Amino acid sequence: MPPQTPPQARNELIEWYQSIPPITKAIFTLSIATTVAPALGLVNPYQLILNWTAISKLQLWRLITSFFLNKLDLGFAMNLYFSYRQSLQLENEVFVGRTADYLYFILVTSIMQLAAARYLELYVLSDGLIMSLTYLWSQHYGDVPMSFMFGIRFKVS
Repeated sequence: MPPQTPPQARNELIEWYQSIPPITKAIFTLSIATTVAPALGLVNPYQLILNWTAISKLQLWRLITSFFLNKLDLGFAMNLYFSYRQSLQLENEVFVGRTADYLYFILVTSIMQLAAARYLELYVLSDGLIMSLTYLWSQHYGDVPMSFMFGIRFKVS
């Protein structure tokens, strides 16, 4: 009888994370990192907000981090869940095989939000990113019944 190899240890959390498509994984990871790091005191949140004076001094990360910065609370958890679920469905079903198109959508909507933020004096753009994902998702899944808090069901559109 040949020697049996011991079964490989599985980490379901790592397997789940590795199974996430690339754009959704980036949104999910950046949202957690830019929210948890300031909450733990690792980074000053004012170093992550959109500040045009700082951007002119080549603090270019602010153009990205302002889309993912949130306050660590229940609202953040709900936004993270919905953005993950909607982005995953968009990337796996609507933009299947067209990751570049999905990235293009996010880049175009982000650039428009940055232009608006310049004139409206906005410093955090995370809600705008979530709303753009929600809008696109609702256009494709408008007839799908949704279940919300305690089983309340309604149509998306």
